[in-house]
Amino acid sequence: MLIVAFPSRFRFFPFLGLLLLCCAGWTDSWESIQVHCKAVSAVSAEFTQEKHLAILQRPLVSRGKFVFRSPNSLRWEYTEPVHGILLMDRGAPRRIYDTGDGLKEDDSVSMEAMGAVLSEISLWLGGRFADHPRFTAGLKPGGEILLTPRNEGMKTMIRSVTVRLSDTPGLIQEVEIWESPEARTRIIFSNAEINPNLPDDIFRRIP
Repeated sequence: MLIVAFPSRFRFFPFLGLLLLCCAGWTDSWESIQVHCKAVSAVSAEFTQEKHLAILQRPLVSRGKFVFRSPNSLRWEYTEPVHGILLMDRGAPRRIYDTGDGLKEDDSVSMEAMGAVLSEISLWLGGRFADHPRFTAGLKPGGEILLTPRNEGMKTMIRSVTVRLSDTPGLIQEVEIWESPEARTRIIFSNAEINPNLPDDIFRRIP
């Protein structure tokens, strides 16, 4: 399963940050997207996550940082208002959360779930949206990609995912996940850097 829940009001979507690995301009066809993606091996960015619920007048907002390096190293970190981190160092997963008395490592991280995340990484990195086994992908004019779950079971958790590509090659403007007609999550990426020089310990370091 692709969604890893943090012990808070937030749902964790590590695979979404992987979409940043794809370049745009380049958005006219799946083939063009896939060709441009091959040049990207790492990415870092900041993100703002908005949780919209019908019962709330204003969205719940969280912020954080995302770092990925091919083939299987990941850091997805919420920095506010609640601190939480998912780390994968060469495929070895770790999950750290804030207990209120400091950061604690969760020993119950599922290797199977992390394996699913890594499977997503290889697909997004290659720009193979149209080949995705779990989603049907549609490419719209203006650099917008609509992903719809193939499996009826997954549709009970995610209705659709919309990816809006930036005009700047290599950047994703935002991702919007519709979980139900009354609930959606919007993630806006900013200050992204493609192929940065990353220290190895960034995928192990706490915090």
